[in-house]
Amino acid sequence: MYLCKKEVMSALFSGKCPHCKEGKIFKKSRNTFRLKLPEMNESCPVCQHKFEREPGFFLGAMYVSYALGVFQAMVTFGITFLVTDNYVLWIVFPLIALFAFSIFNFKWGRITWIHLFRY
Repeated sequence: MYLCKKEVMSALFSGKCPHCKEGKIFKKSRNTFRLKLPEMNESCPVCQHKFEREPGFFLGAMYVSYALGVFQAMVTFGITFLVTDNYVLWIVFPLIALFAFSIFNFKWGRITWIHLFRY
């Protein structure tokens, strides 16, 4: 089954199953301001593709999440550095950004990891 890159990227960015490109990986989008982690489906509701292949499979997703966090902190630091001369804000704003995007990083780290090892 050959899929074009457009379909693969569309499934990645919409959080769909890497196998059938239809079922959602996460059950429903939660309000991020409640500070609850999103719930994952154990398998695809459409094709029954199992997302967690073995215990500890999502350990590598932490590295993806870490890379996203570092990128966000660097961008926030750069913007803060250009906008203000206050040294304290150079540290505080990137930390706030890391906290604010932590649930986003958790979710997209797992989605990216599943798509990297889809076969």
